[in-house]
Amino acid sequence: MGLLKVLRWTPEEFTLATGVPLPGLSEKTEETAPGVPLYKVPVYGEEEVYVVLGLPGLALDPANLVALRHEGGLYLFRRSEPPEPGKLCVAEGEEGAFPGEYMGLNPKRSHLVRTLDCPREVRVLPKESWEVHRVVLVVDLA
Repeated sequence: MGLLKVLRWTPEEFTLATGVPLPGLSEKTEETAPGVPLYKVPVYGEEEVYVVLGLPGLALDPANLVALRHEGGLYLFRRSEPPEPGKLCVAEGEEGAFPGEYMGLNPKRSHLVRTLDCPREVRVLPKESWEVHRVVLVVDLA
């Protein structure tokens, strides 16, 4: 019960995530817990799914997050949240997605995003073909 309180899970959510029923509190089910999907990147012929059991210091619902793999890490973002200038973001458009630092809008109302790759460059992304989302968590896989 202490673990459920820390994770802010119901007994049913615990059983969905682990497959372990809690006698008298939940029934075992074949469903799986919501995961954090990897952004449209096939790995070994399948799309990976990451299950986030807890995010220290953050009260986030993993079912609403998307993960973008980039340079040895994952950038978790929520498509509905706009970034703040100077903060990490994920730019998403017809050409794919990439993480960067959001710099705001230029006078023509296009997004300005500084890439994280070397060499760093500032990209001008028209609002009609690009969306920019706030990064809520960076996971280092290195």
